[in-house]
Amino acid sequence: MDPRQFKELVMKLQEEKEREVMAHNQSKKELELKSAELIKEQRANEDLRTNCARLEGADSSGKQKIQELERQIHDLNKTSITKDHEIQNLNAKTRDIVRALLPCLDESHVLHISGIPEASG
Repeated sequence: MDPRQFKELVMKLQEEKEREVMAHNQSKKELELKSAELIKEQRANEDLRTNCARLEGADSSGKQKIQELERQIHDLNKTSITKDHEIQNLNAKTRDIVRALLPCLDESHVLHISGIPEASG
């Protein structure tokens, strides 16, 4: 091989090496970009997981509050029913007392209790 052919061969090898280096650098840049995208996506997924966990906690807390409110409403309804029964019992006792006292009262008291105005005269 003469020196000129040798020089051409060296030049071709250098050009090929440069192309390979450029291709390698391009691949490296593409991989770095892809890696950055994947890291960004991973962080977004972590944020989503964190937010989901918060929402699940809030949902659980909300369900507990709803259950507590439902229990309070149930207790208030029971209390209301109990008070209604107590009022009915007191009304019945009051009627019994008034019936027992009616024979002892004269006509003017009976009229006054029943709300009928007395006849003047």
